[in-house]
Order: sequence, then structure tokens, then C-alpha cells
Amino acid sequence: WNQSGTAFRYRDEHQLLVELRAQGIKARSDASIAKNLNDFRFQRHSDARRRRQRNGGEDGWTVFSHPAFRRGSAEEVKGMKRKGKGVPGNR
Repeated sequence: WNQSGTAFRYRDEHQLLVELRAQGIKARSDASIAKNLNDFRFQRHSDARRRRQRNGGEDGWTVFSHPAFRRGSAEEVKGMKRKGKGVPGNR
């Protein structure tokens, strides 16, 4: 989480995949994680892969947020829905 609890961040894609798989979430790559987050309307604020390319390999954070995804607000998450196909405004 970031300091304010309004976004989550990760630095190590491999470790994130390991942790997600341990929770039963099927994720094959960083790109599949990003696609699934996009399907739930998460917003990407920074991308560690691009930063590492620009900064010669230095680590950075990938940061995502969603208005209903806040630290300590588990009830709000229950209302989150995946984008639907064929529904206006969903794609």
C-alpha cells in the first residue's frame, strides 16, 4: 500500500505472482495482472518496467488504484464488478 492507503504498489513482479498464486489467483505474468486490474477499472499510476528501462535497470514501483479499493475498506471491494462486454461505457 502507499502511505495514505489509496493505492497499492509492487516492485517485484515475480514475488507478486507467487503471492497471488498462493491465494488461488491464476496469474501467468505481470501483463495478465495488469489486464485483470484494467478489467476491474483500476488505474495505473506508474510502471516499474518502463522506469527500469529509462533508468538503466534501477528498481521502481508499479502503482494501481481504484476508488473502491482502499486499505481497511473490505466492504467496498464487494461492489466491484468486472467490465462487461457489450455494455455501453465498459470498453
